[in-house]
Amino acid sequence: MKYALNILLLFTLFQSSAQNLVPNPSFEDTLQCTWTFGDIQNCPPWFQPTAGTPDQFHECYVSQPWDVMLDVPLNNMGYQQPVSGKSYAGLLIAYPWVGIAPWNWEYREYIEAPLNSPLTAGETYYVSMFLSLADSSHYYTNSIGVHFTVDSLLNDSTYAFVLSPSLSNSNYLSDKTTWMEFRGEYIAQGGEKFITIGNFENNLNTDTIPTGSGSITGIDEYSAYYYIDDICVSTDSLSCYSEVGLNELSKPEKELIRIVDTMGRETEDKPNTLLIYVYSDGTTEKVFRLE
Repeated sequence: MKYALNILLLFTLFQSSAQNLVPNPSFEDTLQCTWTFGDIQNCPPWFQPTAGTPDQFHECYVSQPWDVMLDVPLNNMGYQQPVSGKSYAGLLIAYPWVGIAPWNWEYREYIEAPLNSPLTAGETYYVSMFLSLADSSHYYTNSIGVHFTVDSLLNDSTYAFVLSPSLSNSNYLSDKTTWMEFRGEYIAQGGEKFITIGNFENNLNTDTIPTGSGSITGIDEYSAYYYIDDICVSTDSLSCYSEVGLNELSKPEKELIRIVDTMGRETEDKPNTLLIYVYSDGTTEKVFRLE
């Protein structure tokens, strides 16, 4: 009996060590359903470490017929199904457009959470998450990173954390249709208790490329804005790395779902009037048809 208990104990310890150390990894646990941006605090223990305001998107959000705001899958930033569950987060990673945000304004959004347990020195941890460029974005970038720290990065600035992240992405993440998997390995220094995700470069070192498309929903479309879902940190690569194709998460065919005027009121299609076409994939188009 003692031998059997020892085996059970060892098996339990092995299983627990391979668990995901990221709490609320897909932002499913929510305190309430609001319809305002900058509400990542509704997904405890995730929080915004700076004055930048990351967002949560969830099926439970209730919106006006003419304003989908933070809904899933269709919202003000675009259209995307979650990787799993009913929710995901959104981050403004870069703001390169001079007309809205001059290059000397390094506005950033980050999300941070305490890990379920501190990292062990010398241990290799496998890290993964899924990202999708929002339809409204006019830019995409490779400046996305993950940083582990002993203490929180909490401060009241809206500016970039300029530091060397624990893991960074070298690929330009431009896909608005499917989820792209970020993955890497990190050897812990020991005692790291917090995970922070965002852009850790200043504007000079943030490389952005125009997408050639994007909707007209507000100033945020002139950014590189990404949805993020299913974040994982584990000593077991099989716990974090996906072996399943992502094509099944692709968007449906784009269809016109409503027409609104410049005041957001639903209307019929008519000539000689500035109208906004709203499509099923979250994109919008300003139309003026002259007759």
